[in-house]
Amino acid sequence: MTHTAELPVDVMQDSTGFEENFSLLASLAMRDTHAKGFALFRQTSAGVPAELSHALGAPISTEVLTKSGPDPLCRKVVTHAVRHHGDIDAHLVFSFDSAVQADTARGVLRRYFTMMERLWAGRSIALAYFRTFSRIVALERELADAKVATVVRGALDGPREDVEIIARQVETLLRPSAISQVLDQLLEERLSEVEERKWTQRAKEILQRLHGMSEGEAHSHLRKVSRQSRRRLLEVARQVVESYAEPAPHSSGSHKI
Repeated sequence: MTHTAELPVDVMQDSTGFEENFSLLASLAMRDTHAKGFALFRQTSAGVPAELSHALGAPISTEVLTKSGPDPLCRKVVTHAVRHHGDIDAHLVFSFDSAVQADTARGVLRRYFTMMERLWAGRSIALAYFRTFSRIVALERELADAKVATVVRGALDGPREDVEIIARQVETLLRPSAISQVLDQLLEERLSEVEERKWTQRAKEILQRLHGMSEGEAHSHLRKVSRQSRRRLLEVARQVVESYAEPAPHSSGSHKI
């Protein structure tokens, strides 16, 4: 029995979080190495020129990917080829004001290249999960079909049985399996984590804006209140957001939880 499943569009195309994180890592690397520019070039296929996908700071030309050796342009950049399953998927390029700066930055950039490469590979996690899930569903369906067929054939070949007995056997076989229960539990856990993160982010932004906290200070404050009040972080963050959503007419904006 062959089972096929089309990959949903959101699994393949939802890259908002990936692009934002990639940009944040690139910005951090530029700050730590004093790079003047960053570019991400996607390699669509072998032999085809790479296409600029993302850039920060000073513009970087695709020429840096084709030149080599003592060329002055190459000496002022640090490049890294991102590979996936052995093939080059993209090129990461940081540019500097001088060759000395570029050479000095290589050691630090190696660590950033590793993080960015793992982030790049992480894009395929959703696809891998979907394929695994589809395979599990197909096998579950195949097993259920085979078991029901066995019951029905047994009823046809054996002595006559009450239809209610057969119905109960079929109903038992078609009940959600333990796998379904595990998946439901995982889904609930992930939904809860996502909701907590969204509320926490909004609460941190409010504390940063109104009380001059850094993001780290705001997060530490929320966790401290959570521990002291013995409430979930989600509850504390929600209280902050809701308490500032519509401030009292004479509020000075100085109250904190």
